Amino acid sequence: MANVTVAPNTTQTLQTGPNRYYPQVVIQNRGRAIVNDEVFIQRLEVQSGGILQVTLNGMVNGAVFQDTNGDGIEDPLPTSYNLRAGAIVEIAIPQGLPFQQFLAYSIDPAANYVFNGSTPQRTASALPGSPLQPLPGQVGSLTINNPTTVTLAAPVSMRGTLRLQNGVFTLGGQRLTLLATGQSTASILPIRGSLSGSTVTVQRPVSASTNAGVGYRHFSSPMQDAPISDLATASFTPVVNPQYNSTGPSVTPFPNVFGYDQSRVPAGNSPADFDRGWFSPNSTSDIMAPGRGYTVNIAGGQMEDFNGTPTQGPVMVSSQRSTSAQGGWLFAGNPYAAAISWAELGRSGLDNALYVFRSSGQYSGTYASYVNGIANNGGSDTLALGQGFFARVSAANTTGTLTFTDSARVLPRSQPLLLRGGDTRPRLTLGLSPAGSGSSQVQTTVYFENAATAGFDAQYDAVELLAPGQALGLNTLAGTQALSINGLPVLTGAEVLVPLRLTVARPGTYALQVDALQNLPAGYRAYLRDALTGAYTDLSTAAAATLNLTPGSAAGRYALLFTTQVRVLATAPAELAQLASVYPNPAHGSATLLLPQALRGQQATPVQVLDNLGRVVLTRTLPAGATEALALPLDQLAPGVYSVLAKTANGTVSKRLVVE
Repeated sequence: MANVTVAPNTTQTLQTGPNRYYPQVVIQNRGRAIVNDEVFIQRLEVQSGGILQVTLNGMVNGAVFQDTNGDGIEDPLPTSYNLRAGAIVEIAIPQGLPFQQFLAYSIDPAANYVFNGSTPQRTASALPGSPLQPLPGQVGSLTINNPTTVTLAAPVSMRGTLRLQNGVFTLGGQRLTLLATGQSTASILPIRGSLSGSTVTVQRPVSASTNAGVGYRHFSSPMQDAPISDLATASFTPVVNPQYNSTGPSVTPFPNVFGYDQSRVPAGNSPADFDRGWFSPNSTSDIMAPGRGYTVNIAGGQMEDFNGTPTQGPVMVSSQRSTSAQGGWLFAGNPYAAAISWAELGRSGLDNALYVFRSSGQYSGTYASYVNGIANNGGSDTLALGQGFFARVSAANTTGTLTFTDSARVLPRSQPLLLRGGDTRPRLTLGLSPAGSGSSQVQTTVYFENAATAGFDAQYDAVELLAPGQALGLNTLAGTQALSINGLPVLTGAEVLVPLRLTVARPGTYALQVDALQNLPAGYRAYLRDALTGAYTDLSTAAAATLNLTPGSAAGRYALLFTTQVRVLATAPAELAQLASVYPNPAHGSATLLLPQALRGQQATPVQVLDNLGRVVLTRTLPAGATEALALPLDQLAPGVYSVLAKTANGTVSKRLVVE
């Protein structure tokens, strides 16, 4: 027989016959070779994405002979098979891999196997001459598509996906390990099949991306029966102390593993009140309840492993909301050995938003939020394997229920873009961070959606969930409700003013930057309004505004304005504006600010010149007395539009100045 190359998107059935063999068979990506009988091959290579399908009576045999000396005696030829990373072998024979009598072989640990027989199968081989007895000790992925059973006959580790498409995968007491690579972990995706056995280990890396040191991470066990002691690693020992629940933080030893119970939250409306919901489990032998979250103070870069019986089938968790302003939070967790989609979970009496904590220090971090296809701070619809998260019961004195089902499982993937593909909804996302620190440390989003209202909507909005000790806060307001994500009615031509609240723990210079501004209707602009100075910053042209903030200084000061009217970058009350002037305007080299004494009073008047990002570029003082004119040297300023601010006895005057 001639050499065979099975090209992409083609299928070829390999033939058999007396004294016939293929010198070489290469199966390329998306090519499929079918073996229905015993086929003899000298050299076989299955490339990444290539499929070798061996049916019930098939076998690939390397017992190939040839009369190489012309003496009438056939000599064995060197034979080999090679399964590359990503190769796929579909197996219907009763036992093991469908290869025998080969003198050499090479199997990449990332090769994939599909057991699709119609009678019971085992992964071990009892075939004479086979170089492999069990399935390789490490594989890429496994698919079980046998309506009866497939039995694991030796321990196996995998880095890909265990797909239980049909039938029962019986472990038979052998260890199945789902390995972690980087931040990804192998997963189990049941479709119509199931797993029988309790000898499963699931690895879960502790992310160091936002905090390499010790910090609180929110976990959830993918097992039905894993105790808290299973959280131990080579350098971490879980500690619980139920005395914490009555005594508080003064207990010794201080726990490093906590659950959450919203009924413990007292009346009040501060992050400290929310923090009172944490409690210590009674013992490290307590089982981590499927579907519940646990926070663990552990260093990044470690590897957790959960051992036991993977959770399968429906899981239901619930919580009742109290009347406390900080009550109603359900600390839930992904119960499966796979990533899940938030959109596929059943929710009753719960808001549509979810919240995932991101550690930034031992006792600090922020919550990523996600609702209705919109995300802040790296939020996502996808909840990773082992991820704990918060959801909120919608109404006081009611119970909210979250239902997990196997159909919510998805393949692990990188975080999606903040917007859904093809999303045309208008959206503005702002970020706040200390000036010069780079990317935003906290975000808030305003978007416009059919059926959304100006008030809080459980379907479209996400409240701001502040972590205790969080240094920066950024939200918009719907009445008195602080929102991380604010869905508003569609823009129809009218102006929309949205109060913006910024909070800082320390005085300093901060950058309020535009992280996204998309899909505004024709003619609309988005402005940042400063009620103190009357200044407007056009967010479509300014990438960031630099703000000098102190704790409490921004209360009620800033707002977002969506309007079809063009606003100059500075305005002032009419009664002040008519008394003050800047000339010449436009100016070149210098200008003069005229401030009548009737406006200034009997005190010195500080004056600032700000650029269009809010940065102070010039300061002067007009002294008390009869002088009404103040010279402003402009020779060091780049051409552009500036705001001249004078803090007078009768209020702040803001004038627009163009420098040429």
